[in-house]
Amino acid sequence: MKRSHTYRGPRLAFGIIVIALLVASCSTGHMSNDSANKGKPSSQAWSAEINDALTQARKDKHQLAISVLEDKVITDAEFESVVDDFKQCSQDLGLKEVGVNRSLRAGIYSSDTDKSEELTEDILQRCEHSSGLSYISFWSTAYVNPHNNDQVLLLSTCLERNGLLDQHYTSEQEEAYTQEAAKIPSSAEPIVNACFNDPSYSDK
Repeated sequence: MKRSHTYRGPRLAFGIIVIALLVASCSTGHMSNDSANKGKPSSQAWSAEINDALTQARKDKHQLAISVLEDKVITDAEFESVVDDFKQCSQDLGLKEVGVNRSLRAGIYSSDTDKSEELTEDILQRCEHSSGLSYISFWSTAYVNPHNNDQVLLLSTCLERNGLLDQHYTSEQEEAYTQEAAKIPSSAEPIVNACFNDPSYSDK
């Protein structure tokens, strides 16, 4: 039997997914134009998240995470090494096709498994911690938001560009954004997913 598991909170109706998966991890930065979300991830722009993660890793005495974070810079090689460790751990415990979403939709996943949802998510959580990925999972979002801009603004601008919202919103306009995003029909899911994966996306 094939299943697809995404380890990140409860499963929600489509309109609410558009809201919750973004607002849960929104930043308070600013975006001047659509090109602001392109480029190499900036450790400086994500310094607050890196400092918080390092503080927690030191509190937990997680040496792998400390070794990645202590110079306040996350390199591609470091992130890939942590992801590889996470994948190997998950596969050793019986999961297949595990991976990390590099999008505004933060999360880890596994598919093509006969294990129960509860056991699958337990394995994902254990391996996320042991590999150190739980401390730097925010970095998967940095690949599509390298300058740590306001993620509500990034997503809503993309949805506006593609005709799913009448206007864009900032994180300070969360209530208005929530009301409008809930109206997006499930038939628009491919465009919504494209905006999560690339906020500069346009289907025009």
